[in-house]
Amino acid sequence: MNQVVYGLHTGQAKKKISYREAKAIEMIFQKAFPDEAHSCSQFFHKGISKFWIEEVTNKAGKRYWMHLKVNMARAIAVSEYGLMPYTVSNVKKLIRETSKLLKKLKLDDRNADFSIWRWERFDCGFDVSVEHPEIFMSLLDKSIYVNAAKKRCRRIAFTPANSNACESIRFGNDSYTYNVYIKLADLINKGIAITPDIHREVDNIVRVERQNHLSVIKQIVPKCEVGGLASNKTMNLILKTLTDDIEAFWGKGDYYSSNAIRSKYRSIPDVARLIPAMVEFTANSLDDRQHLYTADIKESFQEYGIMPVGICKDDAHKYQIQEIKGLYNMVTDCYAVPDKRAYHEFPVPHQCSDGRYKAGITFHMVNDTRKQPVSIAKGTIEEYEKAVFIGLKKAYATNVKYHCMVKAIPDILEKSKKDILRFYKVVESKTVKDMTREFIKLANLKE
Repeated sequence: MNQVVYGLHTGQAKKKISYREAKAIEMIFQKAFPDEAHSCSQFFHKGISKFWIEEVTNKAGKRYWMHLKVNMARAIAVSEYGLMPYTVSNVKKLIRETSKLLKKLKLDDRNADFSIWRWERFDCGFDVSVEHPEIFMSLLDKSIYVNAAKKRCRRIAFTPANSNACESIRFGNDSYTYNVYIKLADLINKGIAITPDIHREVDNIVRVERQNHLSVIKQIVPKCEVGGLASNKTMNLILKTLTDDIEAFWGKGDYYSSNAIRSKYRSIPDVARLIPAMVEFTANSLDDRQHLYTADIKESFQEYGIMPVGICKDDAHKYQIQEIKGLYNMVTDCYAVPDKRAYHEFPVPHQCSDGRYKAGITFHMVNDTRKQPVSIAKGTIEEYEKAVFIGLKKAYATNVKYHCMVKAIPDILEKSKKDILRFYKVVESKTVKDMTREFIKLANLKE
């Protein structure tokens, strides 16, 4: 039976520290750690793979940034080479355990609080247990559609140790990179001695890992803070993002042999043209045969839940397999994909490179001809939320006046009301929270 673990792996975070703290750490170890190449790995077994202290000189003088890489599963002692199952409780435990180590480095109480460190990168994804990982990897490699859904991704070259095997798939863009690989082969290629315990832990595991870079972290993690991962909303958002990506890159179908399709779908009129196309893609890949993957062929495969790449005849005969569940179906069988509306109650701002908080807000207001959301950017969360609240209140008041004095507009009035109620659920600053609650009470707004 196929099993899937949704989890977090490695993360890199940073925090500004004082000169005194930087020098105190140097005194503890009797040496400096100026960059990643000269980092400290003393706490590797505790989950902090390495840390270093960066000295930055600008017009304001010298500043010190401490960077660390953390293996999350190792930090909370749930696995040596697997993913840390993504739960709110596990993230909170990660924060507690890492904070304990930071306190040993003589950091001030605030800087030793790992929850307020900011992510520079973190990896999330799935550990998928399959019976034939080499076959599964080959199917994933041949069936991936990298240019799907305008993701602007590109393949990243990789030369496996065994040129006859597909051990890794890499692709990405400026926001994220996907690594899909057989975990056992990955450890062997890194020169790690495979003990029986390690073999049991990673045997038959295919890792589907998304490395999130800073530009996308700003969009999915509140304030980019480590503690931002400790919320069901963020957890569901990331799960939805991953499953959407898998659907875009690989689709929702399952893999079949040509004989299985002939048997299972012999009554459908398309089978005569689907099988030759599948045989062609199986021998090559969608990358090589994009010109043959026409809209009507693609639609037919999707309609019947068939992946365009099939299990080759030799593998089907050798291993007696006629069908292998696709990646999307494996994941969604184990994890219910959240409804996008459940976590997008209202647009959440991201922090720009200049420090401002920014988001595009749609104000539903009568006679408003704007077709694009209004961009709002402010220096602080509170300032941003005040601006949004003023805009929402103005829209609702305008709609009420028009509805009562000109003509009935129940639909747009209802939308502007719900905008305020949805906004209230995501407000962070106490001042704006109180203002919004008072307005909801005064205007008698209810779901």
